[in-house]
Amino acid sequence: MIKTGVIASRRRMDHYQQTLGAFSVLDLAGYLDTDDKANYDAYGNLLYVNDFMARIDAVIVDRYTGYIPDALVKQLLRSGKHVLADGFLLSDPNMLQELLDLNQEARVVFQVAGSAYAKPVFQAALPLLHEPQLIKLEKYTPSLAVGNFDRWLHFTMSNELDMALRVIRSDVKSVKAKPVFMFSNHPDLINVHLEFHNGSVFQMSFGRIPSEDACVMRVYSRDRFYRIDLDRSSIKECRLKEGEQQLDFALDEWVHPAVKGFEELERPVVWFDPWKAEIRAFVEHISLDRKPATGLEEMHHVAVLVREVKHQLSRNYVFE
Repeated sequence: MIKTGVIASRRRMDHYQQTLGAFSVLDLAGYLDTDDKANYDAYGNLLYVNDFMARIDAVIVDRYTGYIPDALVKQLLRSGKHVLADGFLLSDPNMLQELLDLNQEARVVFQVAGSAYAKPVFQAALPLLHEPQLIKLEKYTPSLAVGNFDRWLHFTMSNELDMALRVIRSDVKSVKAKPVFMFSNHPDLINVHLEFHNGSVFQMSFGRIPSEDACVMRVYSRDRFYRIDLDRSSIKECRLKEGEQQLDFALDEWVHPAVKGFEELERPVVWFDPWKAEIRAFVEHISLDRKPATGLEEMHHVAVLVREVKHQLSRNYVFE
């Protein structure tokens, strides 16, 4: 039996009671709300931490937690507690490097759940994506957040950057980013351009200009390309018919395959509950002392890239 604690608000505990109740090996041992000011003393120190630590073997960090004290995360690792973070919740590369060093000593499982990598559509697409030369991703987001830009940028980009790194599998050579102003003094669109040492390119555009609710990734290889709709969980493979010339990578808009001499295939996506699959994998990683597919290293890589994107953007815009 793994005694499991949760770092989350009280209103989120119904969700975790139902989810963890489906796993007989997990025993919900309590929760800690790091957003509740009543849980801090006059000096800003968290109360009840020692009691919380004494009760648990592992902890789940909820994605809706607004504040996660660095000292608490370090204490979890030093105390030998396994961690399941629901998303790329930590954004400071220096802090993450410290956690990587601590994790090597503690030898505990630190798993990142809730990423796009674990979604059924991406798991179905990943075996198809061989040696991509160009990846274009378009994502609709609400208007740029004012007053908390760093957090907004990190959560807007982290999943997409992680997917690009998974598919391209090469070190980043250069990063360029530029805001686009159309209707206000705040960016309406942000363009990011990554070049990799193997010659591949990742382009991402996000803001309120793309079609509403759109999150579409196009992956171009030598003789075919894929259109992956991450919101609607669909994969379309488009490949040249016999006798056609090589694929033109200058395509900027989605054109029906028949127009360009392609044949189109709808690739199947087998649905599963990614959150339950992540928890099941977490239990297996703890039991078998196995490294998770997404962990601190991947979180660190993403955080480093987001920091560089922000640096590039700051050349053209002073963020509030």
